[in-house]
Amino acid sequence: MSATASLAQLTSIDTAKLLTMTGEVFDAERARSLGLLTGVDDDPMAAATGTQPEFRDRA
Repeated sequence: MSATASLAQLTSIDTAKLLTMTGEVFDAERARSLGLLTGVDDDPMAAATGTQPEFRDRA
Protein backbone atom coordinates (compact mmCIF):
# COMPACT_ATOMS: atom_id res chain seq x y z
CA MET A 1 0.00 0.00 0.00
CA SER A 2 2.79 2.42 0.80
CA ALA A 3 4.37 2.12 -2.65
CA THR A 4 1.04 2.82 -4.31
CA ALA A 5 0.48 5.83 -2.07
CA SER A 6 3.95 7.19 -2.87
CA LEU A 7 3.52 6.61 -6.60
CA ALA A 8 0.12 8.26 -6.48
CA GLN A 9 1.80 11.45 -5.28
CA LEU A 10 3.91 11.45 -8.45
CA THR A 11 1.34 10.22 -10.96
CA SER A 12 -2.36 9.37 -11.07
CA ILE A 13 -3.77 6.72 -8.75
CA ASP A 14 -4.79 4.48 -11.66
CA THR A 15 -1.26 4.60 -13.11
CA ALA A 16 0.23 3.92 -9.67
CA LYS A 17 -2.02 0.89 -9.23
CA LEU A 18 -1.29 -0.37 -12.73
CA LEU A 19 2.48 -0.18 -12.17
CA THR A 20 2.23 -1.78 -8.74
CA MET A 21 -0.05 -4.63 -9.80
CA THR A 22 1.66 -5.47 -13.09
CA GLY A 23 5.30 -4.96 -12.10
CA GLU A 24 5.86 -3.35 -15.50
CA VAL A 25 9.53 -2.80 -16.34
CA PHE A 26 10.11 0.39 -18.32
CA ASP A 27 12.88 2.62 -19.60
CA ALA A 28 13.75 6.20 -18.69
CA GLU A 29 11.59 7.71 -21.42
CA ARG A 30 8.52 5.87 -20.11
CA ALA A 31 9.40 6.92 -16.56
CA ARG A 32 9.67 10.52 -17.72
CA SER A 33 6.30 10.31 -19.47
CA LEU A 34 4.77 9.02 -16.23
CA GLY A 35 6.30 11.88 -14.23
CA LEU A 36 8.57 9.57 -12.22
CA LEU A 37 11.87 11.29 -12.95
CA THR A 38 13.12 14.79 -13.54
CA GLY A 39 15.98 14.14 -15.94
CA VAL A 40 18.17 11.72 -17.84
CA ASP A 41 21.89 12.25 -18.27
CA ASP A 42 24.45 10.51 -20.49
CA ASP A 43 26.87 10.52 -17.54
CA PRO A 44 24.74 10.20 -14.40
CA MET A 45 27.73 9.93 -12.06
CA ALA A 46 29.14 13.24 -13.29
CA ALA A 47 25.72 14.86 -13.04
CA ALA A 48 25.29 13.61 -9.47
CA THR A 49 28.79 14.68 -8.50
CA GLY A 50 28.12 18.11 -9.97
CA THR A 51 25.14 18.65 -7.66
CA GLN A 52 26.98 17.66 -4.49
CA PRO A 53 28.34 21.17 -3.78
CA GLU A 54 24.86 22.65 -4.15
CA PHE A 55 23.41 20.22 -1.62
CA ARG A 56 26.40 20.55 0.69
CA ASP A 57 26.14 24.35 0.71
CA ARG A 58 22.43 24.19 1.63
CA ALA A 59 22.96 21.75 4.51
